[in-house]
Amino acid sequence: MPTDSERLVEYHNKGWMTATHNDYTLNGEWFTFWLLTKRAVTHRAQAENYGIYVKGEGRTDSDAFDMIDAAMKAEAKSEGD
Repeated sequence: MPTDSERLVEYHNKGWMTATHNDYTLNGEWFTFWLLTKRAVTHRAQAENYGIYVKGEGRTDSDAFDMIDAAMKAEAKSEGD
């Protein structure tokens, strides 16, 4: 399993950019939030001139990245439909 740093490098190598990363506390507990963006490359997206985003949030970067991975898989599936 890649480290969190390696996962972030993988995202960047695939063209994703870190738009926002925040560490914060809520009711005394730590959380982290990541938002990644990417210019869309599908014909439909180019025709409508938009990009895509994925976000993840959790108690750790790993939790947030797991959410991001799931969102990327869902986006890839929807683009294939």
